[in-house]
Amino acid sequence: MGNLERLTGSPWHIEKMTRQEGDAKRHKSRCIHFKGKESNQCKIYGGRCHGSAHCTYYKESQINPAPEVIDDTNTEKVNKNRLVCNSIEEFKGIRNLKLDEVCISKAFRSVHPSISKVEKVENFFKENGRLDKPIIVVIKNNKYYLEDGYLRYVVAKNNHIKEIPCEMGTSEEIKIYKKLRTINSLVWIKRSNEVGKVIEYSLEQVRIELDSGKTVLYDIHKAVDTKSIRIL
Repeated sequence: MGNLERLTGSPWHIEKMTRQEGDAKRHKSRCIHFKGKESNQCKIYGGRCHGSAHCTYYKESQINPAPEVIDDTNTEKVNKNRLVCNSIEEFKGIRNLKLDEVCISKAFRSVHPSISKVEKVENFFKENGRLDKPIIVVIKNNKYYLEDGYLRYVVAKNNHIKEIPCEMGTSEEIKIYKKLRTINSLVWIKRSNEVGKVIEYSLEQVRIELDSGKTVLYDIHKAVDTKSIRIL
């Protein structure tokens, strides 16, 4: 036992834990057999995923990875690949901005939308020719910064969409916008003093089915401005 320290070569555990050449770093969220973070189940084993590092059945999804995030916190840095918008201003409703005009902050560096969510939004885009919901931007340092909706930003980037629908508003307004674009959200209609639920929506409009059976169509932003709809 006293001569063990004189043994040469790499310890056995170093060799065991080293990936083979060409075996890139893995992550179970990119494996086609992984059912999702919520269940942590593997389709092959029919039980809990035990990790992707050395799994025999690991297979990468063909979904493109999240685009590289640009750190724009240093305003002195100039990125030649991003187009700077000439007129930065507050706006109401939906405005299409060039994707390169939307800056991404450090907060999104560690965000990796799940493959299932990316596929769902991409399928909607392929079927309808547009994104299902706008992203939310705010103005900082005379630039538009992404505030919410990174999933849609990723889909736009992966599918080479040149312009992306954007929305601004207070935190309370944004909360209502999201509810009005969620199927089965319950609302109260001021005009008829009735309760209804969201049955259909677009970027700008929402269709609501009232308890009476009647359906009504509202402009989302006007409804929020006039407080004619209240989220229950």
